[in-house]
Amino acid sequence: MAIIVEKEENNSNQNQGDIIRQWLHKIQKSLDFIHQQKAKEVSVADVLQGDAKFKIFDPYFDLGAGRIKDRIAEVTGNRSKNSLSTTTTTRTSDKTRLEREQDEDRELVKLSGSDCIVKLTNGDELQGSWRDGKRVGPGAYYGPRLEKLGIKHISGYYEDGVLTGQGKVYFEDQTIRDGWYQHGYFHGPVRGVTLNGRLDYIGWYSCGLPTGLTWKYVRGDGWLVGCPDSTGDFTGEDIAFIYPDLETALFGKFDKGILVSAKPARVLSTELKNGVLVPTFHFTSEKIYQRWISTSQDIACPPHLSDPYESSLVQVKQSRIEGACEGLYAKVDLPENQIISFYNGLRLEKDECILPETGYDIFLELNLRKDKNAKHLDIPEKYQSSEAYSSTLAHKINHSFEPNCRWDNSEHPVFGLVPCVRTIEQIKAGTELKIHYDMDMEFAPEWYMDEWDRHSYRKRDEE
Repeated sequence: MAIIVEKEENNSNQNQGDIIRQWLHKIQKSLDFIHQQKAKEVSVADVLQGDAKFKIFDPYFDLGAGRIKDRIAEVTGNRSKNSLSTTTTTRTSDKTRLEREQDEDRELVKLSGSDCIVKLTNGDELQGSWRDGKRVGPGAYYGPRLEKLGIKHISGYYEDGVLTGQGKVYFEDQTIRDGWYQHGYFHGPVRGVTLNGRLDYIGWYSCGLPTGLTWKYVRGDGWLVGCPDSTGDFTGEDIAFIYPDLETALFGKFDKGILVSAKPARVLSTELKNGVLVPTFHFTSEKIYQRWISTSQDIACPPHLSDPYESSLVQVKQSRIEGACEGLYAKVDLPENQIISFYNGLRLEKDECILPETGYDIFLELNLRKDKNAKHLDIPEKYQSSEAYSSTLAHKINHSFEPNCRWDNSEHPVFGLVPCVRTIEQIKAGTELKIHYDMDMEFAPEWYMDEWDRHSYRKRDEE
């Protein structure tokens, strides 16, 4: 996929992060990517090659075919007079078994109607309009086989019973991929989005399987970039996790999208191939990063292996806030709405805690802060000073009722799902970063209540 080079020889005057950002924005804005790129025509023999276990396709073309009609359990919906439900068909007792089967065969072939749902004995459901046992026009396919791939259903346009042309794949994670079908198989350029329109996936499929360089969004504005394996997973030794600046990366070995071992890298250049932007990287350090998920007993990562992205944006210095010790500062000018720092600590269940209280306790998922059963993170005394621990720095940000940052969550390749800090405005280099701790006033410490009083007085004076 991408080429790793030893020396930085980029002659481009344009920032690579800006190039990637503009490309992603363009693809999110419209479906031009899937309409301007053309997939090669494949034969039925081509799509039938290989193991179908991980392929995205609809195998049901003709309900009159013997292997399918024997598996029909029920037909419901707006059926014509000739339609059949095997659970409701009336069979006269004076007919022989052979005659009844012949009648059933004739009726199955004549199955017609609009918006019918055909349920099969294996749990599959086929939806659409039917003509003589074949779907025509818009339709969909649901089933246990798709569910094993994390898919709710697939849909598109049927011609003579075959899913053909532009269609969609609806995933269990609430994302939708737009693409094309040939011979019932997902095939060609694919763009994925969430229900609220955020870009989630860019790549190609071939005969039902992902192929070639693929971009997959990671919670927290990161991207996995690489060539998926035959099962559709990001597994291999040349996979990149690209941070929110779209320049900094960890490049190396991943297994099913999970970091195994990687080095810090930077995007050196990019090239558009088949509508997909292909980045080239160069290593920036020989340090090795792995997947280090903290436990309830200890922080698993090396205590001073700085995150290559975070360390380029923020630093710890003496706070200018009265009564505070260390604080977090912008190292460079920071744009609005960018994740800049990560919060790692001991992972604790709802009934676990560190005593005496540390003041660093935080919910693991910020949207679950009202859930009494929610997990949380805490930092024991031995890791609170930056001299003792600096692999992540978000725990050094101080509170303010007039913040320039807010809390969010990020799926970090090294630390797993953690809270993170996101800017809410443009911030100049050298500015101290501040965030609203959002404590419950009923249980807040005295210093927090005092600060609220001072903030309230200032607001009244300004008015």
